[in-house]
Amino acid sequence: MRFSAVYRVGGLKSLQLFTLETGGGSRAKNRSFKLSTCSVFIQEESEDVTYWNTQFILQDMLNVFEKIIPTCQHQGQYLHPGPIHIKHAMEWRNEKPEWGLNTDAHLRSVFLGRSETIPIVDGEMTLGEFGRIYFADFDQTRERERNVRVQIVGE
Repeated sequence: MRFSAVYRVGGLKSLQLFTLETGGGSRAKNRSFKLSTCSVFIQEESEDVTYWNTQFILQDMLNVFEKIIPTCQHQGQYLHPGPIHIKHAMEWRNEKPEWGLNTDAHLRSVFLGRSETIPIVDGEMTLGEFGRIYFADFDQTRERERNVRVQIVGE
C-alpha cells in the first residue's frame, strides 16, 4: 500500500515552525497501514524537517543556533553567496540582492537535515509520547510557500 502527498507550508517573512505529524499520522491511521514507513522530506536547502518532543526544545535549539550561526545581516558576514552569485541570481532569476542574505538558513539546515523517516506500527506513527515532526523555515529574507512531501509505503 502507498500514500503520497505534498503539503504547502510557509508564506511569511519570518522564522516559522509547523507541526507536521498530524497530516501524515492521521492519514496513516485512516488508511490502515499496519507495518510501514513514513518519509517526510523538504526539497529546499534552507529548510528543515526534524523530530523533537516539545516546542521548548525547539526554542532552545533556535537560541543555540543564533549563538553559533548568527542570522545573516549584511553581505560579507559569510563567504556565501558572494558577489558573483548575487549578480547571477539577479540577472537569471530576477531575485533581489537581499534574498542572498540567507546563508544562516542554509547552514542551520545542514545541521538538522531535510528529511525524517518514521516507522508505522499497527497504523500509528511511532513518535513516542511527546514526539512531533516539525518543519522549520530558517530563510527569513522573503515570503514564500514551500512543499513538504510525505510518502508512506508498507502493508
